[in-house]
Amino acid sequence: MIHQLLTDDADLIVQAMTSNMNVEGFTEVSEELFDKASGLVGRARLVGDQVIEIPSDPPSLPAPTTRRYDVFERCTTDEASLISLAISNSDVRTMELIGATMRFVHGSEVYLALRTIIVDTLGAERADEILAPSDD
Repeated sequence: MIHQLLTDDADLIVQAMTSNMNVEGFTEVSEELFDKASGLVGRARLVGDQVIEIPSDPPSLPAPTTRRYDVFERCTTDEASLISLAISNSDVRTMELIGATMRFVHGSEVYLALRTIIVDTLGAERADEILAPSDD
């Protein structure tokens, strides 16, 4: 039995097969190399006589969130009043979105709108403190 691998232009292993004859376009490899490569089709490259596994991307972590309660609990009374006034002065859509949100997902449209309001009102450093991710 002849052990063979097919690779693409980037040397990615796209197929592993055994046959009684050489198949055009395939590369004949040792049984040991074939055994390693056959379990990594689509996830490894054939470089010379080595199978190089392509590391998979680590699972993405969920975006951090900040609870609405924490936003206002972290503020002084004066800061909360200023933020609330700035929110009420925003356009209706932004005001309603912020008012309806109980958990601000960092990077989301509503989080960025709230962050802009707090930065404009209290500065970037204070916004970072107020909008720090919640512990839960």
